[in-house]
Amino acid sequence: DETYLAAAPSLVAYFEIRVAMTGAPARAPARAAAAPPCVAVGAATARFDASRLMPGWDEHSWGYHGDDGGRFHGEGAATARDPPFGRGDVAGCGIDRGRGEVFFTRNGAFLGAAPLSADDLASPIYPTVGLDHADPVHVNFGSEPFAYDLASHEDRAALRAALDRQCPGLARLET
Repeated sequence: DETYLAAAPSLVAYFEIRVAMTGAPARAPARAAAAPPCVAVGAATARFDASRLMPGWDEHSWGYHGDDGGRFHGEGAATARDPPFGRGDVAGCGIDRGRGEVFFTRNGAFLGAAPLSADDLASPIYPTVGLDHADPVHVNFGSEPFAYDLASHEDRAALRAALDRQCPGLARLET
């Protein structure tokens, strides 16, 4: 007997991390004294060097950092600021190939998006988590319900696309 799975293709890939409530920060004296430990959620192409960089600190990755709430892509300067996240919070990252963007969420709320280049969209993009401490994180790729309502994101993206086609000047919805 063969088993078949009927699956509808999706242009949106998404995952979330939950930062554990317990755990001890890494013993990096200068870092620990200067700033809270950092967890970053994001996405990256295969060219990203995860052994030495946090997500978003080069042109091959995008990241939302928990210590300062910065969203990063490029040379290490934040492109936007959102609320920081840490122990007990849920942070998410998605790639919306239909809209050509990477987006971020915190505790179920949409934070914003950044555009992806045509080259980025033509390449595989991987979920990425950066840690500079010992707090455990739980990663959810959809085996459990997401904190963020991904169905509403897909509906919102379809609505934006329809508005863009019908009313180009009016379709700039802020979320």
